[in-house]
Amino acid sequence: MKLRKHQAEFKAAIDNIKAGAPIKTILAHVCPGGGKSLIPILAGELISCGMADAICWVVPRTSLQIQGEGNFIDPFFRNMIGHTLTVRASTNEVNPCRGLNGFVTTYQAIGLDTKQTVVNDFRRRRYILILDEFHHVEVGGPWEESLAPLVAEARFAVLMTGTIERGDAKQVAFMPYRFLDTGKKQVLYPVLRSTETIRYIEYSRSDALSERSILPLKFHLYDGRANWKEHGRKKATNIKNARGRVANRALYTALRTEYAEDILTAGVDHWNRYKQINPGARLLVVCANIDLANKAVAFLRSKFRYAEVATSADTPAARKAIRRFKDGKTDVLVGVALFYEGFDCKQISHIISLTHIRSAPWILQMVSRAVRIDPAYEYDGQYGYVFAPDDVLFQKVVQKIESEQTGSVTKMNKTRQISLFATEGETRPREPDFVPLNSKLADSNEFVLGNNSTRPWIAPKTPSETEAGLLSRIESHVRQFTFENYYKPGRINAEIKTRFGKSRREMTLSELQRCWEYIQQTYPLGQPRGGKKRGPSKAFPYDGIATI
Repeated sequence: MKLRKHQAEFKAAIDNIKAGAPIKTILAHVCPGGGKSLIPILAGELISCGMADAICWVVPRTSLQIQGEGNFIDPFFRNMIGHTLTVRASTNEVNPCRGLNGFVTTYQAIGLDTKQTVVNDFRRRRYILILDEFHHVEVGGPWEESLAPLVAEARFAVLMTGTIERGDAKQVAFMPYRFLDTGKKQVLYPVLRSTETIRYIEYSRSDALSERSILPLKFHLYDGRANWKEHGRKKATNIKNARGRVANRALYTALRTEYAEDILTAGVDHWNRYKQINPGARLLVVCANIDLANKAVAFLRSKFRYAEVATSADTPAARKAIRRFKDGKTDVLVGVALFYEGFDCKQISHIISLTHIRSAPWILQMVSRAVRIDPAYEYDGQYGYVFAPDDVLFQKVVQKIESEQTGSVTKMNKTRQISLFATEGETRPREPDFVPLNSKLADSNEFVLGNNSTRPWIAPKTPSETEAGLLSRIESHVRQFTFENYYKPGRINAEIKTRFGKSRREMTLSELQRCWEYIQQTYPLGQPRGGKKRGPSKAFPYDGIATI
């Protein structure tokens, strides 16, 4: 399978390291949706050749931690490059690898590692440190302070991001900067070039479009008139023409009134038409906060179809809603701040943005959730559709994407497109009037890095899922055995801990499997020891009762 441009360049850098090049850091600037998931796996080749011992992959959120763990056991990636590496999700645990080739953790966990369990493990092994979306780490911030010892101890460091800038314009940690004279003042700029010890790799939106690895986007932007009261006075303006503080007030007001429902209506109507062509298409709705997300869910359920909500917190309920969405059990998901940076679902065709957040990097990440290629369909004719307010700051992001898309054209798409907006009898949004605007479109030469098989695919269990399953079965078995034999669970747990010399939650996968087999043999169910008579365990005879 052919690698994408940045993946091939990354592999070349790894080959150079194996050949003796003094490269210590690889900086990968890959456009959102361009495919960074393979990079940590390619970095694992340094483990296979004996130049490193383990991988520590740091991600922004728990959902990406689980996703990263799954990438290593993805059959497609395994067949593609022939690797056998496995990592597990870990949060500041002693021996985080547990006999595997590494672990995935979060920036939040590293920041809370007061016992320095991760740093201590870095001092015992030669780690490849991978900082995913590392632009979250600002110079002088608490995360930089927590990560600095890991960067210093790491044998190799891989810094990956979809955006090289921060929304607050602060410096990104662990990046080289230099001053440039603009004529009026000196400005700090990141040094985006390779040196003897640093390899810089870039994969732009134009690169991705020209290789057919992402989809072009179509935008439907809506103007509207907002009315609000401020300091006892009524104010009003059109969203499209507003600037500065007035623009913020207008957008904030509009997204909390009928205007938001009008955009929802227009976006869902378009999506429903599109589903006649692509029945598996899915819709994301992004809101500014949980209250507005719940309001959007209620509106969607009352007017259109069932929708679920996922908040910005990595809660079990949010993860369950996301899992159901990815598995196709629901096709509309509403949320706050989960739908960017690695939120991967190839069937997402439409995004409705109902948030007033106007950080350019954030918007680029959000709209890029719709650039994934659905392998069930031909590339030609696929687009990501974005419905959003037509304010000045959103327009700037659209113009940037528009210029990148038009700059990547190598041939025109001759495929006839089905009209998704009716020319007659179309339901117009109620007052105030909205005018839909589309960005310029481009088609380009790309290749699809994905599995085109139409056979049903069931994701293999990750190490964390396997661990959780074994722990659950062991716990249930022990409780059932103690119930049948009139023992206290603490007593049997103590016997098991003494037998294996450690707590079950500190065991590796292979140790947990042996423990499970031992428990089934030593503590069989359905065979009460001496009927209802209490007595010491034959497996570990003593009279005291212990707990762990």
